[in-house]
Amino acid sequence: MKPKFRPIIFFLLIISVFSFSDKTVTVRSEDFLPKEEWIAQQLQALTLEEKIAQSFMVSFSPNDKQSKEAVLNQIKNNRIGGVVFYNGDTEVLKAAIHSFQSASKVPLFMSIDGEAGIGMRVKDVMTFPQPGTFAAANDPYLTRQLAYAMAGEFRELGFNLNLAPVADIVSPNSVIGARSFGSSVEKIERQVTAIVEGFSENAVLTTLKHFPGHGTTTGDSRTTLPLLDHDRKTLEKYDFPVYKSVLKKQLPAILVGHLKVPVLDDVPASLSAKVIKELLRSEFQFKGLVISDGMDMLALKEFGEPAELNLKAYKAGCDLLLNTKAVEESIQLIKKEIDRKKISIEEINEKVSRILSFKYDYVYRVKNIPVKEINSNEVSYFKNKVAEKAVTMVKNEADFFPFTTHNVEGLIVSAGNYTYPFTSMMSNLTNTQILSFKSLKDIGNKLDKYKHVNQFLLTLHLENSSEQEISEIKKELPKFLLEHAPKQARKGLVVFGSPFILTDTVFLDVFESVVFAYENTGFVQNRTAQVICGALPMQGKLPYHLNDRLNVNAGITYPALNRLSFSDPEEFKLSREKLGEIDAYIQKCISEGVFPGCQVAFAYKGKVIYNKSFGKLTYEGNEEVQNDDIYDLASVTKIVSSTSALMYLQSKGKFTLDKKLVDYLPELVENSVVKNIVLRSMMAHQAGFKAFIPFYKRTMLLRELKASVYNKEQTDFYSKQVAANLWIDGNYRDTMMAELLRTPLGTPGKYLYSDLGYYFVQRIVEKEANTTLDKFVLQHIYEELGLNRTGYNPLSYYPLSKIAPTENDTLFRKQLVHGFVHDPGAAMQGGVAGHAGVFSNATDLLAVLQMFMNKGSYAGKELIKKEVVEEYTRAQFSGNRRGAGFDRPAVGNPKSPACDLVSVQSYGHSGFTGTYVWVDPKNELIFVFLSNRVYPDAENWKITQQGVRPKIHRMFYELIQGK
Repeated sequence: MKPKFRPIIFFLLIISVFSFSDKTVTVRSEDFLPKEEWIAQQLQALTLEEKIAQSFMVSFSPNDKQSKEAVLNQIKNNRIGGVVFYNGDTEVLKAAIHSFQSASKVPLFMSIDGEAGIGMRVKDVMTFPQPGTFAAANDPYLTRQLAYAMAGEFRELGFNLNLAPVADIVSPNSVIGARSFGSSVEKIERQVTAIVEGFSENAVLTTLKHFPGHGTTTGDSRTTLPLLDHDRKTLEKYDFPVYKSVLKKQLPAILVGHLKVPVLDDVPASLSAKVIKELLRSEFQFKGLVISDGMDMLALKEFGEPAELNLKAYKAGCDLLLNTKAVEESIQLIKKEIDRKKISIEEINEKVSRILSFKYDYVYRVKNIPVKEINSNEVSYFKNKVAEKAVTMVKNEADFFPFTTHNVEGLIVSAGNYTYPFTSMMSNLTNTQILSFKSLKDIGNKLDKYKHVNQFLLTLHLENSSEQEISEIKKELPKFLLEHAPKQARKGLVVFGSPFILTDTVFLDVFESVVFAYENTGFVQNRTAQVICGALPMQGKLPYHLNDRLNVNAGITYPALNRLSFSDPEEFKLSREKLGEIDAYIQKCISEGVFPGCQVAFAYKGKVIYNKSFGKLTYEGNEEVQNDDIYDLASVTKIVSSTSALMYLQSKGKFTLDKKLVDYLPELVENSVVKNIVLRSMMAHQAGFKAFIPFYKRTMLLRELKASVYNKEQTDFYSKQVAANLWIDGNYRDTMMAELLRTPLGTPGKYLYSDLGYYFVQRIVEKEANTTLDKFVLQHIYEELGLNRTGYNPLSYYPLSKIAPTENDTLFRKQLVHGFVHDPGAAMQGGVAGHAGVFSNATDLLAVLQMFMNKGSYAGKELIKKEVVEEYTRAQFSGNRRGAGFDRPAVGNPKSPACDLVSVQSYGHSGFTGTYVWVDPKNELIFVFLSNRVYPDAENWKITQQGVRPKIHRMFYELIQGK
């Protein structure tokens, strides 16, 4: 009588609960034979030798030219059951798998060990989270989603058997280490079940390993026979519960390890009938496939020659033998045992029927089902979610984390070969100094000048978390801390790699805070930076028992701060197709000469969903725009500098919009026509000022600059720099102010956009703060927000190559304006003015605008009072759309500065150089557009004529609204 096997529920292939693709797969019953009929057909066609051979799986090396022929010979001559792969590139593997399957009359198992997906062994394939990352995140839904995606990659290449996951419960000094899902039965059971189910739903067989338990052993079976020296009571308490728990679900396959377990048998578990037949089959009632560990491992070297070992494992109850040698000789030995009545024909048929049953479910039945298309963007989103949920803080004295946005006395040191994703994201989140080194050894005395710092963060980026690497770091870290780390600083540690680096408690005493990130992949680095800076919540729990002070489920949590984080469109189910249309429109604008390049950023509900750069810094150049390049903001300066400064002062009780200019600048305006101008009216552009004054014209004679005003070199007198090799009388701004005070006013109360009021704003701020405007906003706004790329006179803090040039000025400066403010009036004040002069990038600006959206607070700090932000961003007068400093939408007017989909509560500003920012509190949407449309000619008005900025803005609203 043939044994019955529980069928695998593959109808989920047809109607999947997963959303990786909108495509559905229909499996018609006429496409394949019924299972029992197919198995019977195969059994009838196979000879006894071929039935035995179905248990043998040989290894294939893509780098060995003779390996492929050897495998093909085994397939054709012996009808082996499958092939084991270990590495290679996708095209070679696909070709080999196709060749092998085509040569076999019985479908083959094509297996590979993909504990963290196939990308850990195969080139050009996505990587997935490590087991420890999954376990720390502890979200089976995400694990299952990603397991489904991993399986898709297996099937794409032709693999149908994954020799994973690890189901061992791990101890601190185990050789298994972070390959395990943890030291908790519950954590392992949840994760292993999710992995197996996700793979099964995408038609890939998985294998639990290493029964009866490898997690508490220190030996590596690749080189020695590990000893599991537990009594039966200990096995029942620590090693068996995981397998018993998951086996209740009758999962499909278990790999038996080469383990010496004296209490169970004197021979290795993989060769033991007591372990396999009595314990696993009879006591645990396991009905699935039993697979041996690699039969070529040195753990078995003392137990016989290859053929003899294969025989022992076969007789012990293994259905599949991995990496077998001496296949022909082994088959003959097994036949002799049959002849000697040591193995029955019924046992042979039962074994091969079990193999064929799983081949039917995972190979034959699905061979004509197309692989469902995997949405790589959605996969990336799920990976990022796992990464952010996994970050685990096990110690946090003195609130070291969340890491502050601004600490001039702080230092971050990252050690490892691959640190860029972390340091790059950190530069978006904090202005603390960041240094990167290849290793701790490379740091040497390079930190000597940072001995004064009071906060020191060390991040260790492990390459592979090998035993050797961990041992090396354990040796180097104490030396580094003793000889080079800042002594008086509070110290924090982030480990990108195996947490088993901290099995010694000594390091816990050195660091005020310790965080585990489990692996050093780019997506983990990105999310970890956000978590430790409070952009995302800290929520991971340690899955491992490391020592007496770090046990399972250790983890200090905190909520996210009110600051921007960086996410994916998939978080809000936004259409990638629509985003592609935005990209295409921007590229079209560049090709039509609207601007040479730009940065575009978009945040929704406090999350940056889109942050891209396009084109080049110049039309003829080769430098493509990067996200960290900076642009001249022109009049956007009005809201991110001077208006912000006034709001800050008002929050401190040092300013109010309802006073007059004379109240703040009596010595300047007492005898002028502007003295009674109310600041609210001036900030709303209805004080009667002209639009602007071309101050530079008075400094020229016959189209040449006056030598009395300018000089080609800096001196005590010519102390303000206007442009490259051009300096101006340091007090000339007083001459400019005098001209401004002589200029007649127009009709008070009539709206006319003007730069002139901001010359007074600058004077007010500088008088009240007793410092210059640039220093004031740097200290109280930009540094507090953690900005790295925002400020006046960018050449003082940023390389010229990273600054977008503006106009080729043929009238005034007679040069390409590059690294200096474009606006002539601001340039004549040494680059610092209330109406223009600030340079920034889109990422930094998002933070400023999010602070406005948050009504003046950011990252847990209040910079400006809520009521002050509300006052400045609302309309100030009936019939005038303007706020105080801020522009607002002109509802129903086709010439509105913003697109027609913004709310009436929204506000922002645009700039002459081709910039535009907008905040919509009602819709929780922030938009930033930066370009240098004035390069090389400011008379290029295509950006305005075509309404490019509000059009792109509108496309984002349509994206959110699903149009």
